[in-house]
Amino acid sequence: MADRNPPSFQLSVIIPTHNRAGTIERAIRSVLSQDVENLEVIVVDDASTDNTEQVIKALGDHRIRYIRHETNKGAPAARNTGIAAACGDLIAFQDSDDEWMPDKLAKQMQLFEASGSNADVVYSGFLRQSLNIQTYIPGPWVTVRQGDILQQLIQGNFVSTQTMIIRRECFEKSGVFDEQMPRLQDWELAIRLAKHYPFHLIDEPLVIAYETAGNISSDDAAGCQALQLILAKHNDIFQENPRIMCTHLFKIGHTKCLQGNIAAGRLEIMRALKFWPWRGKAWMALLVTLFGAQAYVFAASQMERAASWCDR
Repeated sequence: MADRNPPSFQLSVIIPTHNRAGTIERAIRSVLSQDVENLEVIVVDDASTDNTEQVIKALGDHRIRYIRHETNKGAPAARNTGIAAACGDLIAFQDSDDEWMPDKLAKQMQLFEASGSNADVVYSGFLRQSLNIQTYIPGPWVTVRQGDILQQLIQGNFVSTQTMIIRRECFEKSGVFDEQMPRLQDWELAIRLAKHYPFHLIDEPLVIAYETAGNISSDDAAGCQALQLILAKHNDIFQENPRIMCTHLFKIGHTKCLQGNIAAGRLEIMRALKFWPWRGKAWMALLVTLFGAQAYVFAASQMERAASWCDR
């Protein structure tokens, strides 16, 4: 049998982008500066209307491959276009508004080489940069960070797309990005990968993920919809973990109430309590829904909003 882990790797880095002319150069340069060989960078322009294409082509690096969607299809579709076009046996991802540390790929590739055929997914920690605040992920609540992380992962995501290197053949078993997901595509893919493969971690911040204006991660409505899709798609796993199911359903209900949809939010909170009736904050929230949307928003703000009511 041929060794599936040859001495040198062919690595493809996929960068989806849409109207990020102001940040795409930083993201690409942070990839091109990595101390690895046999590297290609596939930039998938998801129908940008700014000068993204000119910025990319001005870099003039032969390792860059530029692919353009003529219509906007979303980040998951752009990543899937990149996967289909990639030549590498290993696939990595970068976001067009984020930055890699100079030694990111070298450290991850060393782990692949050291682990041989036992490594299929290698990810790293990262810093989430919001204004002047940096948060390291995975945080203290993540107690299982390597190996079989599925039960830990369904509690909440700590594996971001731009931190992962994935052996190409893994997509054949787990599938590629779900293009129907409005958000949380990285979490949903990580759940599918974790069903089949152990994860290996470089537990240090090798990526800076910037929260910028217009970043879809700030869209609560899309996040709520995405969470509902994940619970439905992986219902078997969540059904086996009633306390975790309660947490996620309560978060959906809480978000809907904050958006003014008290009736729908109340139903989700009631569903949550059917799975785990010992959650006192959910009972409190359910009671407050009886006084209407304005009272709910006020009560939530008094309890530090989601940080207090929707903790793990």
